[in-house]
Amino acid sequence: MNKLLKIKVLALSALFCSNLQAQEQEKIPVASRFNLKATVGIPTVVSNKALRNSFRGIYDAGLNFQIKLFSGLYTGIHGNYTGLKISNDKIALLNTECRISSGGINIGYEKFASPRVMWYANLAYGYNWLNYYKVECTDTGFVPKKDFIASSIRPMVGFSYYSDDNFSLGMFLSYTYLTNEFDPTAICLQKYSTYRKGDSTGNTSYISIGVVLNLNLRKDLFRSDSSGGDEPEEN
Repeated sequence: MNKLLKIKVLALSALFCSNLQAQEQEKIPVASRFNLKATVGIPTVVSNKALRNSFRGIYDAGLNFQIKLFSGLYTGIHGNYTGLKISNDKIALLNTECRISSGGINIGYEKFASPRVMWYANLAYGYNWLNYYKVECTDTGFVPKKDFIASSIRPMVGFSYYSDDNFSLGMFLSYTYLTNEFDPTAICLQKYSTYRKGDSTGNTSYISIGVVLNLNLRKDLFRSDSSGGDEPEEN
């Protein structure tokens, strides 16, 4: 009798597990048509040498609104705010900051590696306003140039894990290239540090690593497709 009961329990357990597995396999990830991506990271200056030897990255924050076109391809608009600052280990007793505000358009591709993990790549083009704040220039009659305008290209890759149907958290890596050549003499830094002739050659660029938060602007990211066909159409 006990042996028969054990067989029945094992059979019911196997049936229950197979049903759970079948339900899990039916969960097909359906990307949201509209979503918001928020990024917060720390930038590291790559070029040029004068900028790299003077400033350290503080923050790089961005917001990206995306619209799905088809098959994981997205387009959208973005805004970024990046801060660089002179640190004491580079130039002592200066608090000059470089604040970069930008906005533009982007195109990206997203693909689910599993029902909860998504990889993505993004390419953005933007317009940037650079402002140097707390510039200390003691030269009489010299007016430092504190404001610059430049365009930029910013490729980005990353992944996110969906802990909720409408929310995911992950990491990103980006590279930003600006059509702006940093010149330390424009903000009187040659008075506080020594620069060689070729140090200011090359446009500004930096790498950012940080956290990405993705918010889908509708419910039910994961839908069941009992027919086993293509992704269901969204209303």
